[in-house]
Amino acid sequence: MDATKALLLAAFCAYTMNDLPRCADLLSEALQELASQPRSQSRATIAPELREIEEMLAYARLNPNLAPMLEAALEDASYLSGNIRDDLFTTGMRLEIMTLGQELVIRDGVPCSMRVKGSVAVLAYLAMHPRSTRQTVITDLWPDRDPKKAATYFRQCISDIRETTGADVILVEGAHQAPEYRLSSKATVILDSQRVLQLVANGQLPAAVAAYKGEFLPTLDESEWVEEQRIHIREALLGSLRAELRAAQLGREYRRVVLLATAIIGIDPSDTDTENLRLDMAREVASPAEVARFEAERHRRMN
Repeated sequence: MDATKALLLAAFCAYTMNDLPRCADLLSEALQELASQPRSQSRATIAPELREIEEMLAYARLNPNLAPMLEAALEDASYLSGNIRDDLFTTGMRLEIMTLGQELVIRDGVPCSMRVKGSVAVLAYLAMHPRSTRQTVITDLWPDRDPKKAATYFRQCISDIRETTGADVILVEGAHQAPEYRLSSKATVILDSQRVLQLVANGQLPAAVAAYKGEFLPTLDESEWVEEQRIHIREALLGSLRAELRAAQLGREYRRVVLLATAIIGIDPSDTDTENLRLDMAREVASPAEVARFEAERHRRMN
């Protein structure tokens, strides 16, 4: 197993240097070694390494040559929950705000147990809109609530944040009658939704797919601002995936079409055109078992 770990890390090193042919060779060898090991043993033993190289695994999931080996070795790498860290050597407070498919805050590697449901939304909002007044936050997050009840709820969120993440996380400045709230400049703030947009903008599509864990602030349904963020993130990611899909179609890379279509459907299950395309392409290049799985998935969605 030590040799397999070494191969994985060597492959990741090649990936970070953009030597993709070398990365593919090393990763292929490592996955073949993993496939020969008992699955429960291999998962438990190399889980830490897999979390560190999740971005490379996302690249492999969209590579027609590597995807089958990845599936054979790990069945499904989606159980990995590690996120891409771009400032491992930053000192001081590190605040990770997880808003995609979950609502969680982690300070310096330790999850914070929030008592108030809206606390994560407030943190995310202030991370994106520093120096906001209480009224601005309330209007954007809870527009339909009674103003007095919304103000009370906001104060509960602020108190909850300070109790669970630290009194130094949120600062209050400005006039007494209209104070402005912001996150401490001492905090290195990692917001997963912005990370996805950054990866898309940089052309790092596999990493963006890996980083997208689901809908933005999934428990908050009354906010137009939240819905706008959801649409913006989905459209940015889906737009890039669909462009890659069209290029793969033109290049007759039918296996890659299937993989990209699967990624698109995972984000937008209502995209029946892409689902039909995936099934058509799968009938050309996939195994009978995979075709049967896609047919069953389409049947479940239609009924």
